[in-house]
This record gives sequence, C-alpha cells and structure tokens, in this order.
Amino acid sequence: MAFFPSLVLWSSQALKDGPIVLLLVLAILLTLRLGDKLSFKNAAILCLVLATLISFRFYLFYMMTTAVLGAFIIGTREFTLSGFIRQLFVVVGIGLALTYMGVLRTAQQQAGYFGDLRVVERSRLDQSRAQSGFGQDVDVSTTEGAIKAVPLGIINLLFAPFPWEVRSLRQSITLPEMLVWWTCFPLLILGLWFTIRHRLRQSFVILIFTTMLTLAYSIYQGNVGTAYRQRAQLLVFYFIFVAVGYVLVREKREEKKQLADAVRQHPEVRRRDRRLPISAGSPAKAN
Repeated sequence: MAFFPSLVLWSSQALKDGPIVLLLVLAILLTLRLGDKLSFKNAAILCLVLATLISFRFYLFYMMTTAVLGAFIIGTREFTLSGFIRQLFVVVGIGLALTYMGVLRTAQQQAGYFGDLRVVERSRLDQSRAQSGFGQDVDVSTTEGAIKAVPLGIINLLFAPFPWEVRSLRQSITLPEMLVWWTCFPLLILGLWFTIRHRLRQSFVILIFTTMLTLAYSIYQGNVGTAYRQRAQLLVFYFIFVAVGYVLVREKREEKKQLADAVRQHPEVRRRDRRLPISAGSPAKAN
C-alpha cells in the first residue's frame, strides 16, 4: 500500500491529502486504543485530531466524530459494566472538549451552508462539465436525486478511470494502478464479509467512517480526476480489508496444500476413508 502510485502522489505533494490521511488514521488508531484502555493522553490527542480535521475538511470531522462516538457507544469489546462506564466517560469528555474549543459551533456554521444539497449540486455540476466529467444529467439538489446518483457515483469513485475513458498520456499512467486495484477488489469484498461476521465490534469505527465517506463522495463527485484523488483517502482503509481477504485466500490454499501432501504421503488413508460406512447420525446420511 505504501508504494501505491496514487497514495505516493497525493501524499508527496503540498496538498491537503497527506495530512488528512494522517489525521484520519490517527483518529481511528486512538479510538481503538481507547476502546481497550482508558487513557487521558489518548483522549486528549483524539480531541486535538478531530479539532484539526475541521480546518481541512469539515465533513470529515462530522463523519469521523460520528464513527468514533458510534464505536464507543457500541463498544469494541463484549459488554461489561466497567467498559460501558469507561466508554461513556470518553464520549462525554470528547463532547465537552470539542464544545469548549468551539469546534462544534464552527462545524455547525459550515454544515449549514455546505450541507445544502443545492450547493452540492452546483459544485458537482461544475465538475461534471470538465473533460473527464460524468453524470451531467444527474441532479442531487433533492434527496431523491442524491439517492439516485449513488450507484453511478460509487462506480466512478471506486473503479474509474476506465480504459475506454483514457484520452491522454497522463490518464493512461493510472491504468497499471487501476488493474491492480480491480484485481484486489474481490479480496476487499471477502475481507469485508469476514470482518463483519467475526470482527464487527473491533472494526466498527472503520466500517462506519468508510461507508459514510464513500456515500458522500459518490454524491458529491462529478469528475473522474477528482474522484481518483479523493479515493486515496479511502484506499488507506480499503486495503485493510484487502489484506484480510488475502490472508483468508492464502490460508485456504495452504490448507488444501497440506491436505494434498498428507494424501500423497499416506494414500491408504484416502482408500480407507472411501470404504468407511456412513454412520446413522452423520450429516451425510441425513442428506
């Protein structure tokens, strides 16, 4: 992931993307640590990280704060009274700290303007009129229109640019990276499936944040170039689930290899297993 071209590109330039990704990762790391053990130091740093986010992009502050508070309410571990009290204390402390620093008031003022779907529509329409724009006929100024724009937005956010959309040498440079990303996507789905089934509490903050940001960008983005840039903020977390999927596939292959080696070393085991009668209470008998 550290050598993924888009992540290297956007983090090496004097843009907001590098510090933003750092702050997002720090916020999630501190949330996970606070879920395990109460620490005033980590809680104070988390408040500072959230307060700093609003100076870059206010909507990231809202989404990350929602994900953090949701993770503390749900809990990263099994429910215990002491754990619930600890998490409640952290939630109240974060709320009081952000209120004292004036962060919530500033966020509310910005949300009043930028949260208007008509403002989002004007910005999106300007993006879609560019050479690499898409969805010019989409209108997100209403709730119904915003919901309808989500499928097209997600496809372009996650998978664009497509080979048939390449019109210049600069765009063609992204194709090798996109081929790797498209190959990794099944691993992402597999990793998400495993995480939701077996590690939901521990990954709740990541799942909530990435879901909210993906949906928001799918509505707001109307340009392939902008979507390609903003996707870097999501790839950092997507690759966590890609890694989970890769480990699952690798373990499955190793299990098959070990089984094949065992059969080759002891072929009589296979012949003996074939001759064994099916017991009356076995699942195979029942089927």
